[in-house]
Amino acid sequence: ALSALLFSIMSLCAKIVNKKYPFFQSVLILSIVQMLGSYIGCNLARISSWGYPQQYLEMVCRGTFGALAITLYFSGLTYLTLGDNTAIFFTTPAFITIIAWILLGDKLTVFDSLISLFSILGVLLVSKPQFLFIRDSNNDSSDNNDNSNDNHNNNSIYFLLPLIGAFMAAFAYVMIRDIGKEIHYLIHRFYFGVVSTAISACSLFIFKIQDPVLPESLFDWIIYGFIGISAFLGQYLLHQGIQHCTSGSGTLLRNLDVVFSFIFGMIFFGEIPGWNSILGSLMIVGSNLMMGFKQYLQKMKEKIEPSLQNIFVSLDESNEEATLEDENE
Repeated sequence: ALSALLFSIMSLCAKIVNKKYPFFQSVLILSIVQMLGSYIGCNLARISSWGYPQQYLEMVCRGTFGALAITLYFSGLTYLTLGDNTAIFFTTPAFITIIAWILLGDKLTVFDSLISLFSILGVLLVSKPQFLFIRDSNNDSSDNNDNSNDNHNNNSIYFLLPLIGAFMAAFAYVMIRDIGKEIHYLIHRFYFGVVSTAISACSLFIFKIQDPVLPESLFDWIIYGFIGISAFLGQYLLHQGIQHCTSGSGTLLRNLDVVFSFIFGMIFFGEIPGWNSILGSLMIVGSNLMMGFKQYLQKMKEKIEPSLQNIFVSLDESNEEATLEDENE
């Protein structure tokens, strides 16, 4: 729960500074803190921050997907409400299921397909595309209708930012599975920090996609600091939580991000969610919870089956011993 709160604070701070400064600056600060924090952590743990040479390319690819994911997520915060942007980004589990089926050969059941579809329908509700939600224009002039339609179309396009970001994040998670568990999570964070720092720095200072702006006040510097620190601590606590929590409870607590984001959006930005945002977000969160519950049941089954097999083996051995004793008598 604390990791979810920290990630929500990160998003809140990013949205605050994105109103005055380019979002690539937020990505750059976050990336530098991730890189330095994970490098120090690797040294304290006495492990190489670069990992194994044979996995350099895979780690760079994983870092690239993660960097693109956070960049698209932060860019979405510039145009969308805090709650909507977070809710759409949480379609990542649905994309993980599909990508793992295609690339890793994971089994894709009918249940998985329906849950993924349910999550995508939630995105459609949150984004409210014009071709599905026709506005009542009987009382408006044609000029006003054209302007409102253009604004709505632009807003619908911006919803693609966190959606594509979720797709990139899913690729990053699938690559972690493919690389294997022998790579320490701090090494993953280090590669993410290095690649993301390179991408955001080049975007600001070389390609000039956005012009860098020096923070004007101490408050702005503090907000930038909170972005990096809350993201790093959130990742650390999330990793610890995954190790000590069950899959079901971990999934439930992770989805508190969406709840916190809507609350922060209402308190700090006056973003009152509409019925479509609430219903769509519930569908997305519900899909994640059902996926988490399914994983929990699978792990419980894997733990129970060996025990049951041992019981049946013991019963068979007991029956054989009893039969031998009867024959001897």
